[in-house]
Amino acid sequence: DGFQRFQSTLERRDRGTQRSELNVEVWQDDVRVLEKPLSSNDESLELNVALQPGKKVRLVISSASELKVGTDVVWLRPRLTR
Repeated sequence: DGFQRFQSTLERRDRGTQRSELNVEVWQDDVRVLEKPLSSNDESLELNVALQPGKKVRLVISSASELKVGTDVVWLRPRLTR
């Protein structure tokens, strides 16, 4: 057995007028199991990802913007469930 699901909400912290689009990835070992954009217009993104038990989970947030404006986000209520 092990964890079978990762659930969380990703929310922007800065409320400025300039924001970058972000790319959200969930990985298990060396396999990407989710890739979703958080557009510059979105305040938050709900995640509900199926997992393979017994593998490491890695969360990645990236931006193509060189300025890194509007990239401050937080994970809300992250949960690993069986």
